[in-house]
Amino acid sequence: NSCYMDSVLFSMFAIHSPSLDELLTKAVSGEDAAEKLQLQRLILKNFMQPLRDNQEKIYGLAALHVTKESISEIRTMCRKLGWPLSRTNIHAAAAAKAIVQPEAEGMQ
Repeated sequence: NSCYMDSVLFSMFAIHSPSLDELLTKAVSGEDAAEKLQLQRLILKNFMQPLRDNQEKIYGLAALHVTKESISEIRTMCRKLGWPLSRTNIHAAAAAKAIVQPEAEGMQ
């Protein structure tokens, strides 16, 4: 559900916060570093900057707007990174893991 994602991103990035803003410029590593970097850029360019630009132009929270296409791009990138975005996806991912690695479940 994108409502939850919208709310979390809004609360993190609508107002300037050096510690949270740093998350979007932090170095990333691993096999999926390119995708993580792309996600950082999507959130920065398509979510945070539009919110802050509109906030400066028009006073009031009613003026803050991010397009549904921007959220859709962010969700798509999260899925590529393996982040389950709904209960259905969480259960499906858990079931798939149990099927692929049944003996690993008991060892942990």
